[in-house]
Amino acid sequence: LLEQKARAAIEEREFDDAIEWCDACETVVTLCGGDLAKVLLVDRLRLDIGLGKGDVDLMELQRRVYRRILHDNSEKAAKEFLDEQGIDDPCVLRDLRPSFLLVSSVDCSTGGDEWQEALQSNPLEGDVAKVMVSLKMFKDQDWGNAKGKVGLALYDTNEVLLARCNLFGTCRSESFINTYGDRAYRTLYCEDDDVISKARPGFTYKLEFIVGDGGGHSIHLSEWACRIFFQDWNKDINTSQPMNDPEGDGGIYIGPVDDNNKANGNGRLEYYDGMTFIGCFSNGSMVSGVCYSQGGMRSLYTMVGGVWTTELDRNMIPNFPLGINQKVSEGENLKRKVSMVVVARVVHMVPVEKMIIIAMTNKFIMFALNEY
Repeated sequence: LLEQKARAAIEEREFDDAIEWCDACETVVTLCGGDLAKVLLVDRLRLDIGLGKGDVDLMELQRRVYRRILHDNSEKAAKEFLDEQGIDDPCVLRDLRPSFLLVSSVDCSTGGDEWQEALQSNPLEGDVAKVMVSLKMFKDQDWGNAKGKVGLALYDTNEVLLARCNLFGTCRSESFINTYGDRAYRTLYCEDDDVISKARPGFTYKLEFIVGDGGGHSIHLSEWACRIFFQDWNKDINTSQPMNDPEGDGGIYIGPVDDNNKANGNGRLEYYDGMTFIGCFSNGSMVSGVCYSQGGMRSLYTMVGGVWTTELDRNMIPNFPLGINQKVSEGENLKRKVSMVVVARVVHMVPVEKMIIIAMTNKFIMFALNEY
């Protein structure tokens, strides 16, 4: 019904109404679990709205639809979509911006020596150059045998495991404490690890963990960030080198350099701890820009003239966008559990005269529109 309303509005060139109905579709699809076919439906609606309005830049909308079709393993449908859009080279639809994954937290006491999934990436858009992984907290039950592990696993388009990297060893082990201390971070390069070198477009990564078999085991993780960088992203600027900020916190600088091989121009500092600074650099130093939190969830700090401002200057944020693909999981302990009936007006979904009654349970949503 919501799709019909959106398409009717498109045909009548009532694009504001079409956007409202499309937003309503997206809300219902999200609350119902984000079925791929229905997500594709929403993306097609947004593209059709853009086409109807005569928008000049449709690349992002086309990219989203094409990516959804490929993820459904429908090469024929993907070819038909390219023909329909007049696109000869599918490579122009690849999004090679850095891909950021973030698991806000995991608190799991479901024991076992099997790897469990925390978050899966979207299908990879290109060959991978490096992956930076960081954890703010990595703890277990803090007594008895130590068995907790976290890993990065690579799967092909048929969900077959190709490679897995045990990222930091075993929680609470002597080697973990000596190597990583209070905060765990690691950078994996193509030449060093199969989980990077075997990655191909269409494959996916999964952030996984092991709790450990036996009574009483648990694992506790927070701000688990994974940053994926593609080989062909920003390929005109190949410089990638270690660098510290004014406080001595380290990371990897990516951007242009001067004749002395020092950071110079617009670039980014990918902190080892998961944060990202986007800004201007000169003679190897940070000059101005914005620092974003782990996974790029929010802007934290701003810098002017090489000095951090006392308060976040929001006017600077549009000038220094993060420029990433982002996927976030709130974690095991933050899953929504609703078992009550809610009557609500969802402002962005429908006009006031079309009150929606939403009956929410753990598994589904029933809604009725007042059509009469």
